[in-house]
Amino acid sequence: MTVKDQTQIIRRFYLLGQSPEARQLADVLNGLQFVQQLERRQQESGVAVTLSGTGRSAAIATLAGLLCEAQVSANLPKIAELQIADYPTDPLLAPMLPGLLRVCDYASLLAAAHGSFNVVVDGQAEHDANTNQLLVDSSVEPQQANGLKIVEVSQHSARIWVRATRWALPNLGDLPAVTFPPAAAAQRNDAAQSNDLRRMHPQLPETGVDGLQYAVPGASAEVRVGYRSGSGDWIYSDWAAVEAASDYSALIDIDDLQPGKVYQLRTQVRAPGSSTVGNTLTGELKTLPAEESTADFRLAIGTCQDFPDRDGPHGFDLYRAMTKRDTDAFIMAGDVVYYDRLARSVPLANYHWQRTYSLPTLVDFHRRTPTFFLKDDHDTYVNDSWPGQRHAWTEDFTFEDGQRIFLQQTGLPTPAYRTFQV
Repeated sequence: MTVKDQTQIIRRFYLLGQSPEARQLADVLNGLQFVQQLERRQQESGVAVTLSGTGRSAAIATLAGLLCEAQVSANLPKIAELQIADYPTDPLLAPMLPGLLRVCDYASLLAAAHGSFNVVVDGQAEHDANTNQLLVDSSVEPQQANGLKIVEVSQHSARIWVRATRWALPNLGDLPAVTFPPAAAAQRNDAAQSNDLRRMHPQLPETGVDGLQYAVPGASAEVRVGYRSGSGDWIYSDWAAVEAASDYSALIDIDDLQPGKVYQLRTQVRAPGSSTVGNTLTGELKTLPAEESTADFRLAIGTCQDFPDRDGPHGFDLYRAMTKRDTDAFIMAGDVVYYDRLARSVPLANYHWQRTYSLPTLVDFHRRTPTFFLKDDHDTYVNDSWPGQRHAWTEDFTFEDGQRIFLQQTGLPTPAYRTFQV
């Protein structure tokens, strides 16, 4: 592993307050839980125990075995064998073991275990520790870094937006941004510079849009939605496949709901064909009140949400204010994102939605507040745009692309008009 690789691993966890120290503590605590279970098992059987782990838990199991072997306490169990499979190999999701991540690959960790007890890797006794596997997580389980959206709520139904992502967090803010070739226009006024940039092709990192700062790469997956009222049984939708064509997102309808009632929500993602849920998010849905209801109803309306105007890494303070206000529903009345000069392709257009709806304040707000989206111009194509309009500088991104993406990202119905009486 190069120094650059190690640095990238460490930096990823600093985004949005997720520090390497926190991950290390969590992994050590998980290792200690392993040890407690082993201790009880040895007390029951009186013999040395076998320790096993698959995927990310292989790292935790290895750490637990080394903790036991250190015999820092006379009560620690004796390990007869360590059995591990599918040890992680992806350097961007690392099991965080204190003091090891920057300097030690998995071969070195296995070598330490070999001197203490028998190690079995993937069902074969492992006698050669000279492997190139890295001390990192190869888990391909999809995540939900963009949270969920509750949209198009009525008295009896709702639509839930779900997206499967490769990581649990967006890309770090110190990764590359979209850039343009150096131009003389940089020394000119803003209007001239803007026109000049429009004539230039944007420059992306080698990994494309997925390698941009704040991007949230998607993952092929299956998604579903669960809901229930009170302590009742969970009702789940069918699993739906998500792929690149929808930017790895799906809109799932739930119905047979009651007016003015609170429902618990779950959105779940899993790898294609898997029987194991990879990640679960929770939320809360309240349907619109019955037309004859006299209960208070708090409605908020907003517009013009430009990513550079956010109040900090957490997003926009206004969402916190609306949450504290116990907002019952939110109308986002257009210009949800600003494509402007950057959206020259469908992936770059999707990037605007990815980065905005991974901001913590938006993720927290939308998992509990129904939202109705309206479409304007900046979030469809360019300023003052209309169907059939075409600009050469937008390259292969069209007005029709913008319409399709907006419907997929917001659940806007067709035709895009609706009336509710509250």
